[in-house]
Parts: sequence; structure tokens; C-alpha cells
Amino acid sequence: MLTHQFEFAAGTIVGRDHVGHDGFVRGCNNHDGTGLLVTDSTLIAVVSDGCGSRPHSEVGAKLTVRLLQSIIRSLLDERSLSGDPEAQAAFWERVMRQYTARIANLAYDMAGGGSFSEVIGDYFLCTALVALITPEVTQVVSVGDGVYAVNGEFSELTPDEGNEPRYPAYRLLPRKLLSEEDLSFRVNCTMETSQLQSLLIGTDGLSALIRAAGESRTLPGRETPLGGLSQFWENDRYFRNPDAVRRQLALANSEVKRLNTEGAFEFFPGLLKDDTSLVVIRRKPNPGP
Repeated sequence: MLTHQFEFAAGTIVGRDHVGHDGFVRGCNNHDGTGLLVTDSTLIAVVSDGCGSRPHSEVGAKLTVRLLQSIIRSLLDERSLSGDPEAQAAFWERVMRQYTARIANLAYDMAGGGSFSEVIGDYFLCTALVALITPEVTQVVSVGDGVYAVNGEFSELTPDEGNEPRYPAYRLLPRKLLSEEDLSFRVNCTMETSQLQSLLIGTDGLSALIRAAGESRTLPGRETPLGGLSQFWENDRYFRNPDAVRRQLALANSEVKRLNTEGAFEFFPGLLKDDTSLVVIRRKPNPGP
């Protein structure tokens, strides 16, 4: 049972640019979606980043997490992630087609005879980064940007030249901005689950934390080191307390103002401008039977 072998944690925080800063309050929602579906034989982690320039993309991001988990679980069988790359690609294409079909049904109902394309644009433009763990195989797949780390090896999924976003819902627009191939799941990593020690997936907002840690930054207004990405799979506290990841992200993104010894105000800005979300999974130090 995978639940005897692995432990997991997750957290999300709204970006400083969405909250506002320097006394200006924007009050925007967190546009990320984050989730982990755990069964005895499957772990399905998903993070999704909604298009920040559209008014309600957090709706699509959060629905995308739940829909993809449900669809993957329903379609997965012992042949889905076989060693044949064509079989793997076919499986992920079936997942994508079911996902876009469900999104289309929702958008038609929401449009109520109005503009289907407008509903898609306002609600359903978001990325998808998925980690799927079965007893035999682990895969990380994506449409769009984000970050992931497998056994301590970090990779960043960057937008195309010109910051061209890859949103699966573009498949549903009459004037497609990208081809279906461009909007298919890309398999970024495939490995035997027996070799997996740690796995993290996150939205692109996590890149700011990685850069700040590389500059040896501290938590705003504190002497405590910010810490790099590895803290999330190395530190036991993130797995003991289900809120610990969110708390750490919140500390990294807190604005601090205080008087220094000379009576002048010091200002320490939050470090995470964009919404930041992650799911981390690691092998238990002493796995059960």
C-alpha cells in the first residue's frame, strides 16, 4: 500500500501582487488550485495556475484539480503506464479529452445561451501539473509552466518564447491559439516507484522562493533563513502538521514594518509576488508493511 510507503504535505498562499503592497490593497483571490488524492494504490497530486489577467480563473484552476484527479483515477489501469511511450501518450490524451469534454459541458451550461468562448476565457484558462504515483511507476506530466523536483533534482517548466501560455481549455476555443499537440500533456519524468525518494510539484510562483533562497534571503523581518526547496521534503515538521507548508509560505510572503534602533521605519516586503502552491511527497523513513 502506497500510504504505508509515502507521506505527503501541501500548501498554497496568495501572491503579494494579488494582495497588494506598500499600503495599496488589491484584494484579488488566489488563482491557484492544489490537491492530492490518496488511495491504497494511487497518489494523484495536481497543481493548477489560473490566468491572472482573467476575472475568475481561480474557478477553473480549482475545478481542474478535482476533475483531473477523478478522470485519472477512473481511466487508470495496469496498461496505462506501461513501458510503451505510445501507450502512455494515449492514456494522457484520453485524460485530456475527458477533461476538456467536462469543461465544455460546464461552460455551455454557464453560458446559458450567451458566449461560450467568453465563459471559457473568464473561468477556465489554467495550467495543469500532475504527479501520478502507482506501485510500479511514477510520472510527472504537465500542460503549461510550473516547477517540480524528483529525488532532489529540480526542474523548471517555463513558458514558450513570448510568454505564450499553454492552457488546455484553448482546445475549446473556435480560434485555437495553439495546436492540440501543443496543448497535450507532456511527460516530464517517468521512473520506477521503487526508486522514488521525494517528489515536489508547484506552480510557477515557487520560482521566486527558489531565487530568494539562492540569494541567502531570510524570512521578512527575521533572522531565520528562508530555506530552499529541499526543506519541504527534508524537514519532518511539514509532514507532522498539515498546515506547516502554508505557514512557511505565509511567513515568506508577510510584509513587516518596524522601528529600528535609530527611530526610523524599516520595511521588509513579502518575497512571493505570484500565487505560490506546492504538493510534496516523500518516502517514509521506516515504511510500514
